[in-house]
Amino acid sequence: MSAAVGVVGGGGFGQALARATARGGRPVVLWSRSRREPMLGSIAVTQDMADMRDTELVFVCVPSLHVQ
Repeated sequence: MSAAVGVVGGGGFGQALARATARGGRPVVLWSRSRREPMLGSIAVTQDMADMRDTELVFVCVPSLHVQ
């Protein structure tokens, strides 16, 4: 099994990227600051950044206004 991919940001772009990655056969961990509905079976939604530690690759999909 492939290592998980992380997506930081549960907005529209982050959700779309998580779905596209999952369709490619990779498990995905989607972090969102606000509670989100569960997504596809291979996408784990979390509010705990520690859940990202075992991901092989992380995409940051937050508005640039919030990146410091």
